[in-house]
Formats: sequence, C-alpha cells, structure tokens
Amino acid sequence: AIFCHDDEVAKKIRILLNHGQTQRYKHEFIGINGRLDTLQAAILNVKLKYLEKELDKRQKLAQTYNANLKNCQIPQIDPNAFSAYAQYSVLVEDRASVLQKFEKA
Repeated sequence: AIFCHDDEVAKKIRILLNHGQTQRYKHEFIGINGRLDTLQAAILNVKLKYLEKELDKRQKLAQTYNANLKNCQIPQIDPNAFSAYAQYSVLVEDRASVLQKFEKA
C-alpha cells in the first residue's frame, strides 16, 4: 500500500516497485519487485482499517518516550515531516541501566 499526498511521488513509487517499468519491458528506473502476494494484500486490506488508530498510538508513545528520555539522544523529526515511528531508536551510554529502568516501569 502506498500512502502519499503527492500523486507524482506515488506514481514514481509504483514504478520503482515494479522493476522500474512504466510499461512492459520499458524501464524508466532501476527498480525492485515490490508487489504484494495475495495473502499479504488480504492482511493489509484488513489492517488498513486500523492504520489511523495505530499511528495515533505510536505518536503518543513517542511523545511519552521523548518526555522521559531527555538524557538520551532521541529521534529528531523534521517539523514539516511525519514519522510513523515504526521503530524508536535512542543512543545511550549505558544500555543495561536503561533497560533495567524500562523493566521497572
């Protein structure tokens, strides 16, 4: 699935995901085989209903992490961008003590 507010960007992504082809055997770019199989498509079709709620949940978790991890190097998101926070990575000096604090929380 492609979520994009820019039709030109969405078009380019679709081309890249189909080996860079704009039509059969005509390659505009070097691309990949990024097409979904039927099972993956069916699963994503169901999950799509929950996307907005899931993104909301991730944003709230990221805000909580940002507020509580002030002594760590946290993700910096451009003010004009949006992060889905598929991962939330931090850089810490003492990983073991941070893990221990998370386990107690």
